[in-house]
Amino acid sequence: MESRASGARKASLTKPSGPTTIERVTRPFQEFSESEAAGGVLLLAAAALALAWANSPWAESYSTLWEHKFTIGFEGFALSKSILHWINDGLMAIFFSLLA
Repeated sequence: MESRASGARKASLTKPSGPTTIERVTRPFQEFSESEAAGGVLLLAAAALALAWANSPWAESYSTLWEHKFTIGFEGFALSKSILHWINDGLMAIFFSLLA
């Protein structure tokens, strides 16, 4: 009798055979990110969104976003520049270093 009860307990503790909810939700994103076109599609979508936003009635908020200060460091030693400056000088340098 004891072996039947322990067998039933072991069976109930095993992982279900199908994918979990999280796996079902994240699988399309994983498949998209593994495709070669993923970066190009995201870049194109971001450019289209930026063009639409910059030419909309909310264009002032778009330019205010780029002028926002972003600080890296701690008190006494910090770099505080606009987001536009960080992208133009920092991220573009990293990008072209990776290409070289």
